[in-house]
Amino acid sequence: MSTGIVCEFNPFHNGHKYLIDRAKEETGEKVVCAMSGNFVQRGEWAFADKFLRAKWAVDSGTDLVFENPFPFSCATAEVFAKSAVSVLAKSGCDSLAFGVEDENVTPADLAELARILLDEKVCKAIIGIQKENKNIGYAVARSLCVSEKHGEKYAALLSCPNSLLAVEYAKAIAFFGYDMRMIAVGRKGAGHDGKPCGEFASGSFLRENFSKENVKNYCPETVAKNGDVSRATNEKILYSALCARIFSMGETELSEIAELPEEYAQKLVRKACECANYGEFFNALRAKHMTDAKIRRMLIYLLAGVKKKDLSHFPDATNLLAFSEDGAKLLRKIKKENTDFTVLSKISDMKKLCEKDKAVFEKQLLVEKLFERMSV
Repeated sequence: MSTGIVCEFNPFHNGHKYLIDRAKEETGEKVVCAMSGNFVQRGEWAFADKFLRAKWAVDSGTDLVFENPFPFSCATAEVFAKSAVSVLAKSGCDSLAFGVEDENVTPADLAELARILLDEKVCKAIIGIQKENKNIGYAVARSLCVSEKHGEKYAALLSCPNSLLAVEYAKAIAFFGYDMRMIAVGRKGAGHDGKPCGEFASGSFLRENFSKENVKNYCPETVAKNGDVSRATNEKILYSALCARIFSMGETELSEIAELPEEYAQKLVRKACECANYGEFFNALRAKHMTDAKIRRMLIYLLAGVKKKDLSHFPDATNLLAFSEDGAKLLRKIKKENTDFTVLSKISDMKKLCEKDKAVFEKQLLVEKLFERMSV
């Protein structure tokens, strides 16, 4: 059997290495990762190429790296987690390891909160809070509901990035009915957006400060070998592409785009006519109930033509990104025993897929090519 890790490695750092090592110590199993590809959950073009990030992981102890495919890789935490956990479970993982801010958090705590959040009455109560308070988003309404009805212990789990994702993993396991053991590993050193501590730094710090010195101090040696690997998007080209999409679509078609609130269809057209550049356009879309990540996702989905309905079908396939020698043996076993799960190692393998799955990977290829043209 194998242990799964949901990850982005954006970029790979010592905290990720610590999680992989702890997962191996805890289970004695091979480690399989479901890693976001070239688009990450923050709604951004990844800091470094997916194959390079996967190589960093294998060089640091991972055995197999599969892709959590677009558009799920940059979706909300719930959809992101469902897709990644689905990839790992279908590949044969019997346990799931993940980081949490508080080392006292137990899998039982996470499973109970997952049960609470999947309860239909709780879901309706959250929607009710949003209706009464038009200026708050879903995340705030959810925290208010959990705090009021189930106490601060569970509400606190929704306020920390790693723990929040852990809750979503627990929800995904319960939703699909997977038999997966959960392994919670306390985060070491730096907080999610905090300053470095000891040998640990957060991904956000390293993305903003990717210097030789910081890589040497906070990343495994394999990362240091690659020099400056960061990528940025040419906002002038991005804005031109967005305007072209917006002006070519009707209001009804726009309202079908994933993450795009219905009332934003007219607003997009109006602001695209008024704003001179991407920064001005992005600021014009901001609202109290719209996080920056949600806006970024919305705009990526707009470019790729991803509709709300497209996020409801999780494919029975994944791209293979990297593997170790032991991983190659495990891969052969997966292909032999998991016949309903397709591992794609080259583009031509897409012909093996059903039409729905093929559509997912075709959209991914399209948006990756688009953003490669925009990279600087």
